[in-house]
Amino acid sequence: MKLLTCIIVYFFPLLLCAGQNITEKNLFEEYRLNMAEVDELILNEQSIEHSDALSLLKLAKYYLINGDLAKAEYLLKKINPPSNSAGLVPIISNYLAITNFAKANFARSLEILEEDFAEGSKWWGRPAHYKEICLLKLINQLSIGRQQDFLKELPFCLSATRNFSTNQQFWARSLATVLNPNISDWQKTNSLAYIDSFSNEDSTKLWLKFALFTDNDKFIYQDLEKIPAQAYTSKRVRELLGLIHFRQGNNEIAAKFIDDIYLPNAENIKGEISLKKKEFEVAFGHFQLALKNNSSSLNALKKTIPLAFTLRQWPAGLELINTISPTHLKDEKKLTIQAAFLILNNEFAAAKEKIRLLEILFKDKIPARVNQLAAYLAFLDNDRSKFEMHSATACQKYEGVSCWLFLQSYSWHNLNKLAKINPDQLSSLNDSSGLTFDELKEEVPADPIPEEDIIPQDIVLGAINSETEVHYGETE
Repeated sequence: MKLLTCIIVYFFPLLLCAGQNITEKNLFEEYRLNMAEVDELILNEQSIEHSDALSLLKLAKYYLINGDLAKAEYLLKKINPPSNSAGLVPIISNYLAITNFAKANFARSLEILEEDFAEGSKWWGRPAHYKEICLLKLINQLSIGRQQDFLKELPFCLSATRNFSTNQQFWARSLATVLNPNISDWQKTNSLAYIDSFSNEDSTKLWLKFALFTDNDKFIYQDLEKIPAQAYTSKRVRELLGLIHFRQGNNEIAAKFIDDIYLPNAENIKGEISLKKKEFEVAFGHFQLALKNNSSSLNALKKTIPLAFTLRQWPAGLELINTISPTHLKDEKKLTIQAAFLILNNEFAAAKEKIRLLEILFKDKIPARVNQLAAYLAFLDNDRSKFEMHSATACQKYEGVSCWLFLQSYSWHNLNKLAKINPDQLSSLNDSSGLTFDELKEEVPADPIPEEDIIPQDIVLGAINSETEVHYGETE
């Protein structure tokens, strides 16, 4: 998935535009203009009816570029081009294909490309516009495991897009090489070897990025010393080198490369190095800096949220979890984590609302973790029936603490009074010097508790032997 995401980002300018003669002005080319120029084009050359369709298309593109896929798809489906604007139809379909790809709906994206843009299509003849869609088509084929179709289509796409490339289509050609199941590690190393044409900064970055994105950085590691000295003046190049050294386990060298770089990826690497040293607060700071520079950094979000929990930064954790889009985290998981942080931050009313939504989403299949949270909220409210219901349900799912709590509710009738104790009185429970997970996992010899016989065994044995009824408490 990481590889595919990076490829789509790399080729995004090509995927969002197209450019051949159509009956009206060359909209594919014109759509590369800035917003003001597009507005002027609409006013000067298009009818009002056409203007509305193009305005919607412009807004859909804005949402697509900014990652708001739901709004982009909604607008694209709402556009109804007038009969004299058939040139808009392939653009709409192209954007819909890109939107579905970004939503990881690769099969649907490929279906749009194959149906609407096939050879002999009503709107898009292959010879005329094949170069504008073939890259996305190739990526979709890879995404759903159609590698043979990819390798078959690749030569045609390389030929069609050759004028777009300034590096002999290094990326696509190398991708075909590393995807070939018959190629050996030696051949991979040879095909990815550093060559003299990578003497400029852009080519060097391309070479490094490709190795990283395809998880083949180990094959270029021995060639890193061939990079010319002037390339090290680029922060981007040093950032990539730092990442390669980090992935190869050379943390000290990686840290030296990125020490004076404050770009998002560099901060993520610094955070990872700090995590390995168990410097959690330092790591938390680095990941937060990465998010400050790039609020959508999924790598940073995946690290900062658990760290916020570890460091007891409940408000920060809530703020972070709220920034994750549904594309990267399902609503059920997001609501569960939000409810947990809200409870820890003493925002019980808001937590109850999240639990209510989870109960609606899951219906009769509520996970044990949600039952735990719901049981705790019921415990605070002194709602005995809900507490017993949720703790019993979690117990049935082999959640041990819930089993213990459920049993305690029968012998400790005022259990809820514990919730009203001042948290300071329970500070010892949160003492980091107390029981740890490592201690819990450590095997220790069993030490049975001494036990007294409740009923004297001689009386029981005597009763069995004599087969007479024994009446306890009676005297002869």
